[in-house]
Amino acid sequence: MCLPASARAVLDLLRDPPPERNRVDIARIEAGLDTRTTIMLKNIPNKMSTKNLIDFIEVVTPRAIDFLYLRFDFQNECNVGYAFVNFINISDLLTFMKAKLGRKWNMYASEKVLNAGYANYQGKEALIEKFKNSSIMNAK
Repeated sequence: MCLPASARAVLDLLRDPPPERNRVDIARIEAGLDTRTTIMLKNIPNKMSTKNLIDFIEVVTPRAIDFLYLRFDFQNECNVGYAFVNFINISDLLTFMKAKLGRKWNMYASEKVLNAGYANYQGKEALIEKFKNSSIMNAK
């Protein structure tokens, strides 16, 4: 397995459903009752790179995101299974969720199913502030 033993807490987080306030409800989005645009994608195949994840999203919604942070374990050379993604507008988030939520990734011989929940931090600026000291944010 790609994840180190110290990542058990992350695995537990990914297996548990998000709290009610963070659940993506397509019907609420369609009704205009939820306009949040930042999600935490979960169950990402560990061998997927940031570029591959962007490409995966852009197949459904080209040029629709302005922020993506895929957490990486550089020691083990793999991601840890989740990413924060901000969609520029709610209609693109809705399109992506309808196409991919609850479906298998169908890559890297993974049986994982894409899951998502709303992030606690919403919007590009909030995400930049949250992750500004991350090694990935400081990469040139």
